[in-house]
This record gives sequence, structure tokens and C-alpha cells, in this order.
Amino acid sequence: MKINNKNKYEYTILRPGGNDQMLIKGIGPKNKRRKINDEMIKRFPSVEQVSFFEYDQKNKKATLELAGGEFCGNATRSLAYLLLQGNIGEIKIKVSGTTISLNAGIRQKATAFAQMPVSNLKSVKKFQPNLFRVDLEGITQLVYLQNKPVEKDLKQYAFEILKKQNLIYSVPAAGVMFISEKEQFIDLQPVVWVRDIETLLYETACASGTAAVGIWKALQTKEKSAKVKVLQPTGKFIEAEVTKNESNGLEVYIDGEIEILKKGVENL
Repeated sequence: MKINNKNKYEYTILRPGGNDQMLIKGIGPKNKRRKINDEMIKRFPSVEQVSFFEYDQKNKKATLELAGGEFCGNATRSLAYLLLQGNIGEIKIKVSGTTISLNAGIRQKATAFAQMPVSNLKSVKKFQPNLFRVDLEGITQLVYLQNKPVEKDLKQYAFEILKKQNLIYSVPAAGVMFISEKEQFIDLQPVVWVRDIETLLYETACASGTAAVGIWKALQTKEKSAKVKVLQPTGKFIEAEVTKNESNGLEVYIDGEIEILKKGVENL
């Protein structure tokens, strides 16, 4: 809904495997989004990110703006699930931080998928044997392979790594994805920094980070496609599917469980 004189905001809170998302109907002025974000998170402490959206139902096209102007895969999945009302289907979503409209939708009940904004293998750089950089539009993820458990505070350590890689103010958002390889899946501990709202968060799930881990894993094989199950801190899985073509192009999708937690209207 449009922001009216009473400042009423129609919202939905979803849980896409963790990383609770608040979607607010109507895209208001950019300079008000941080204030709305901060107040909504104060009122709903489980919410990790706040987004604003509009939907052209006739053409099945949506626009999604994160409060910090970054990209978020879980917000994209959440919006697809909300707009499709939990029914199997597909829509196009233009998300902040990206230049293309992304495919998103539902393949089976209580799940949602989204295309990730990454184009080719040139988006991946190796810094150290255990540290890789994956550039998606709107967010940069560092994949940190833990050869042994990190004994420092993860949030502080992640911030130190991001500072060292000059990623605090050079991109809209950046994260460090601490991973451990298991036999059937990869265990993920995600920490994400968002520049414009200056937040550093240990996320309960991270879809773009899962995509980055999937890309990293795909580079370890000569196969044209790879599916990777990534265990989130909530104990839920998000799956990344990565397909490579002959010109080193990449197509990346993430998919996983999702549910609507709450709907309502708030006055700010």
C-alpha cells in the first residue's frame, strides 16, 4: 500500500529457512527506508531484513527494494512466495542492486526458488587456499573454508576480513561465508555487512551466500552442473544449483523451504 498521511505500512513476515524477512507493500522515498527498517526491526526482533515492493499483477512483474539498497536472495524468494500465494508458478522480480529481472517462483508446496544475479566464472577470485571472492550484483560474498574451527568471535573476525579486502564501503553489501564440508552437505555460518544502513549481522540463513558456496563448489568439478545442499544455522537446508556453459557463463538458482509467519499493518 502507498504510504499515506497516517504512515500506515502493510507488511508480511516470512521465514525462508531462517533469515526472517519483512516485506512492506509500497516503495516509499529512499531517504525514509532506513528509519522504517530500524523501527520495524525494533518492533519485530526476529526480523533480519526489511524490503519494500510493488507488483504488476497483469504482467507478473515485481520490483523489490531492500532497505539498504543491497541484493538479498531470501527476500527475493519470499516475495515470489507471497505474490504467488504459495501456488506453483513463476514471476519476474527486479531487485535492488541488480540490473536484470530475475526468475523466481514455486516448484513445490512450501518452497520457493530464485535466480541469482551472477553471470560468469570471472566473478570468482581466489585470494588464499581457503578464501574465495564471489561477486554477485548487489552483494559480494567471501567464501571462507574452515580447515579448523575459528576460535575468534565470528562477527568481529568477519568484519576484520571485510576491512582487509576493502569491502566495507566499496560495495552495497558484503559477507563472509564460513563453511565446513561434510559428506552430504556443506555447513554454513554467514555474517553479512550492509553499507548504507551500517549493519553487521550473523544471519540465521543466507541465500546469496548459499549461491556463492554453490559456485565455489561447482568450480571444484569439471561437470557442467552441480547441486549443493547447504545447511543454514537454523538447521534448514537451502539448495544451490549451478550450471556452467561453454563460454564460462553461469546460471545459478537457490531453492528451499519457506513459510509465512505474520501479516499486519503498523503505524509509524
